[in-house]
Amino acid sequence: MSSENGWGEYSRLVLKELETLGTSIKELNESINEMKREITEIRAREDKVHELVKWNQRNSRVYKKKLKN
Repeated sequence: MSSENGWGEYSRLVLKELETLGTSIKELNESINEMKREITEIRAREDKVHELVKWNQRNSRVYKKKLKN
């Protein structure tokens, strides 16, 4: 009876679409996780840059004081 009213075909199409959506969501999650890793790396680099800037500022002050003397 389900094949007479098309319900069987419709349910197969719905299941196929759900599988496709599930695959797409999995791929999006993988992309998001990769972006999170990249953001973490960028933040680590940014922290190092800030450390170098502070180090440079401290050393520049010391160097300028030595030049004045």
